[in-house]
Amino acid sequence: SWCDAILCYGSFLQPAGARPATHIPWHNSAYRREILLSFGDRLDFLLQADSALQSALARQGYRFSMAAQASTEHWNSSVLRHQLIALFWGNRLYAANRATLDNWGFPRRLLYAISWPAIAALRLWRACRICFSLGDRRLRYSTLLPVLAAGACVAAAGEACGHLFGLGPHTLRRRCHYELNRTLHVTPSEVAMLAE
Repeated sequence: SWCDAILCYGSFLQPAGARPATHIPWHNSAYRREILLSFGDRLDFLLQADSALQSALARQGYRFSMAAQASTEHWNSSVLRHQLIALFWGNRLYAANRATLDNWGFPRRLLYAISWPAIAALRLWRACRICFSLGDRRLRYSTLLPVLAAGACVAAAGEACGHLFGLGPHTLRRRCHYELNRTLHVTPSEVAMLAE
């Protein structure tokens, strides 16, 4: 669960005052309805991954901000196998949408795909920096660091597949399965907590 939080939401884990932001947390953000509707038929595609939506909004000159008092309770996968599978599909979705939105040609897609070891190393380095800056006594570093390394590699592999093969026929459905069925992807002791 901590690995998922750090890899996916690391830069948003510590409280911060109201401030402008270059991007805001995926799935835990609010957008103006009239602005979203102005995208028309493109909105379906843009809502597949918040990164695509935020990129399209930024291109139109819209800015983002973090609200000082905003907070959320976010449930992450706590079953390792499920968390790694969700990371793979989420990052394949992210990469496929990014390449499509920015009109990447095959040479650029291939370059990013073969760079997956460097992307994994960068993700792990960032995750470790965040992990140690949290200073949370609940973190068990001896367990967390190897899981972060595995998660960074799986996420980078998902990106490589997204760059090379695009979205594919089942990526969105598989990603939604992990996003929308949280009780299936947490340890049995946490299921009761989700019901509260």
